[in-house]
Amino acid sequence: MKAPDHDATVSAVVGAILAADGSGQAGAARDAVMEVAPDHRSRCRLQRELSDATTLRDRSGTLSVRAQLLVRELRTRGFTELTIPTCPRCDRERLLTHTFDSNRVCDTCARILRAGQCSSCGEAEVVGRRRGGEVYCHSCIPVRRNPRRFCTSCGATGVRIVRTTN
Repeated sequence: MKAPDHDATVSAVVGAILAADGSGQAGAARDAVMEVAPDHRSRCRLQRELSDATTLRDRSGTLSVRAQLLVRELRTRGFTELTIPTCPRCDRERLLTHTFDSNRVCDTCARILRAGQCSSCGEAEVVGRRRGGEVYCHSCIPVRRNPRRFCTSCGATGVRIVRTTN
């Protein structure tokens, strides 16, 4: 069995980068690839993903997270023609880590899209917690199951409101 040619994979990814943006240097592109994709498997995935040179200039957000990180790293190294994808929902340049309806969105938009109706107050809010099939907003997250405590001062059992030094 022939060992994989790691240099050929890196060279192919660097070639795709230079085809998309000729303003940078090959050495800087190689360093960025090695930093973002340190193992052979991730470089192979980048090679397959970046086989089309227009992929690195597309703002639609179809790039994988690793490819987005590579574009950000390349931008800091002088590759100015590469485009950082923007969230299709809020139109901000953020890391698009979640997929909804075959579109990648940022963390903030993903939280909004996962919003549900609060089981306690009925408001449509960003989900704070799901417990036992119930959805709660951040204002209505249930407190502990047994918030009642024994008071060491007076001996009564009740909800602890203030903790004193006694």
